[in-house]
Amino acid sequence: MEKGRFLIKNAFTVLLCFCTTLMFNLKFEVPEIQNDAGVLYNITENLRQSITLDFFATTIIALAFYFITLKINELSKSKIRAQYICNLILAFLWLFSEGFQIDNTLTSLYSSPGQVVKSILYVIGAAHLLNSIGNILYLFISSQKELQELPEKKAVFAVFSHTHPYLFWFLLVLIVWIPNTILSHPASIESDVWDSLHQFFGWSEFTAHHPPFFTVLIGWFASFGISLGSINTGFFLWTMLQTLLCAAIMAYVLYTIQLLKAPYWLTILSFLIAALSPYYTSYITTIVKDTPYSFAVLLYLVELVYLHLDWKQYWKSPVHIGLFFSSNIAMILFRHNGKYILYVMGIYLLFRCIFKKPAFSKKSIAFYGFLLILPLLIANGISNIVIHQYHVTVQKGESMREALSIPFQQTARYAKYYGEETPEEEKAIIDTVIDYYALAGVYEPGISDPVKARFQYTATAQDWAAYFKVWLKQFFRHPMTYFEATLNQNYYLVYPMQENSRFYYSTYVDYFYDHEFMNNVGAAQTMTFAKANDTRISFYKLLHSLPISGAFSNIAVYNILLMYLIIFAVHDRQKGFMWITIPVLISNLVVLAGPAIYDNIRYALPIVYAMPLVTAYFIQTRRSR
Repeated sequence: MEKGRFLIKNAFTVLLCFCTTLMFNLKFEVPEIQNDAGVLYNITENLRQSITLDFFATTIIALAFYFITLKINELSKSKIRAQYICNLILAFLWLFSEGFQIDNTLTSLYSSPGQVVKSILYVIGAAHLLNSIGNILYLFISSQKELQELPEKKAVFAVFSHTHPYLFWFLLVLIVWIPNTILSHPASIESDVWDSLHQFFGWSEFTAHHPPFFTVLIGWFASFGISLGSINTGFFLWTMLQTLLCAAIMAYVLYTIQLLKAPYWLTILSFLIAALSPYYTSYITTIVKDTPYSFAVLLYLVELVYLHLDWKQYWKSPVHIGLFFSSNIAMILFRHNGKYILYVMGIYLLFRCIFKKPAFSKKSIAFYGFLLILPLLIANGISNIVIHQYHVTVQKGESMREALSIPFQQTARYAKYYGEETPEEEKAIIDTVIDYYALAGVYEPGISDPVKARFQYTATAQDWAAYFKVWLKQFFRHPMTYFEATLNQNYYLVYPMQENSRFYYSTYVDYFYDHEFMNNVGAAQTMTFAKANDTRISFYKLLHSLPISGAFSNIAVYNILLMYLIIFAVHDRQKGFMWITIPVLISNLVVLAGPAIYDNIRYALPIVYAMPLVTAYFIQTRRSR
């Protein structure tokens, strides 16, 4: 009996490893096969034509997976059921991603018996792979019980890092980052920044589409550069100041990770990611509102860690209060969606203050509540002053236009695929809030901006009520269309087999719509160190493609890590950890509701920057259970 169970278990393991191997080597493009040859022929011939590696390579990979699985099963003592469920869901999301990469639909996944079999094999293999990764991660993190101290050394370098840890990390980060900033002289600029400058210098209407504070701030730097003889000087001053401030925050993160008594490997790994990942090195040299915003979120998260470590002592520190206020204010002023994190976390912190044990007095609760609200009031006050001082046009309905990317994309996809069966009455209702008759033509699965551009600012409350009734009707008619519209745009958040990068490598942006303006203000048409800058960008691209460094330059890797940490925390009843995931989860929701993630990784930078600290805090709370 025991021998029979052993054989069945091993046969099942072989099957799982076989499926995992095929998962990496299956093409989902539909091959040309005889239609009249029968189902079995369709399946076997489809599989034969879809496998990308030869039998020898697949055999070696399958054997490697098999022995790794045996070792994991031997070491794993506990089974986390929630992990299996999440892995299965994630495996299906990966499968859907394969379909979207072919033709932006799921049709290729079930268009023939052979395609269905490939899909089944893929899901089984992906689920097993994810389960193995999750088990390895759980085993590894569970073993991190004590701080791994380095042996004492008398070298000046070691002494300095021990006696001045923050200054040590700050100087080390600067040494790595400053060359990037110099080589990108005068600056790499994102297109939206030129749009902001276009408005600041009066070439177009000054609107609140971009955060007015950011527009004014970059306008001041540009004006200062012009007063010195070149706008490019102002740009370079911005990137230098940005590098210094971001390095100061990054050093603060590394210092805090050490303070949390994280394993030494995690501190070093966090530094190496910051030093090598283009998600850091590329964006600290780029003028774009997402860089200061993302580091402001990171600073806010660090301050929340200190707040949770000692609530009462925290509010007695002028330095902590100043940093907390600064991060709150910057988050609101540099991006419109910064308020979502602050509002949700503000409510959480207020409730935690009210129900904290031992309980605070009503006077203390009122005082802490005031300290939480004050930076929000200051930020909104600054924003209103800028809007009034610079006569900024705040378009009615602009916030609604930005917030409704998801339903607009769903409506546009419905119009594209089911426009012929849509009643004229429904088309007319949709047309009152967004130009229905343009939707099918402008719809792009990966970005919602072309659809949102058809927004009708004149829509009334009654128009919106009627639209959402139609939106709901169409959902019940073809629910998969809505699901496909949202996942097709955002699957890069969880699908790691797709490289997703975007580099800004010049001051003069060729695709910006007004070259006359850039020429007029004197934007540098060639970079100062052009060849070195090209090499820098090429190096970033190489890092995205290499093993290990490529993994740390992939947003899906960070999100999968976040998913596992949450599962582990729930399984082990690690309650003190969950709060730190709230800002990261909200950042993911903001990306989901945003215009795009593919080729626009800047929207996900807060997630990337937060995860080393989140991992360190997870280990710290696990150790102190």
